[in-house]
Amino acid sequence: MIYSTTMNNAKRIFLILPILFSVAIKADFNTIPFTPQEWEVIKYRKIKANSTRLQNDHVEIDVNQSAGSIIHTLKAPLYLEEIHLNFAHSGSLNLTKVKQGEDGGDDFLLRVGLIYEGEETLGFFTRKLAANWLIKIFDKAPKGSGISQIIFHNVVSDKSLLGKEGKSSASKYMYNKNSFLAKRNLNLKIKPARKKKIIAIWLCTDGDETKSSFKIKLSNFRYKIKN
Repeated sequence: MIYSTTMNNAKRIFLILPILFSVAIKADFNTIPFTPQEWEVIKYRKIKANSTRLQNDHVEIDVNQSAGSIIHTLKAPLYLEEIHLNFAHSGSLNLTKVKQGEDGGDDFLLRVGLIYEGEETLGFFTRKLAANWLIKIFDKAPKGSGISQIIFHNVVSDKSLLGKEGKSSASKYMYNKNSFLAKRNLNLKIKPARKKKIIAIWLCTDGDETKSSFKIKLSNFRYKIKN
């Protein structure tokens, strides 16, 4: 009888342990809802804007020969250990006549931009000439600080680009890493730079150059702060 009771208790503990372990893992992550309070929708001057719908547990973005982005600013610059995001899409980029990433083909289903803290700021005259989106990015830096770099982790449609990286032609502050190959559904996991604090996360999607139409859905955005 005692043996039977002990075995039953052991079985209960064995069944409960995976649940407790799962809860502990989730507790390490900060989950950010897709709300207007957490995400700012950014539109580009002279470019048709995406249709963006923030739905709390996810965001839906319709791209119709358009472009746009959303940005989440951290309450204070942080060292992040991991960033996770669920990605789904329907439709595709029109790459029949252009090479993705080059002139006329610089569109991606998704770019996850990590904005790192640094000392670079926009001076008075530079600010007057800068694009509105670049001003918004620099304004995310805390007072007395600036940015060092924006590293994009891209979802590529062209398989030959996977794993490649390099400077962006859009701005000297930007660097591209082609980290993921597009599939209907992806669980994105990003490891940020270890010794740099992150100011904000910038999610971009565009189809304006390739005259493309598609839809994406993003959900379960979360990050783990480095101890």
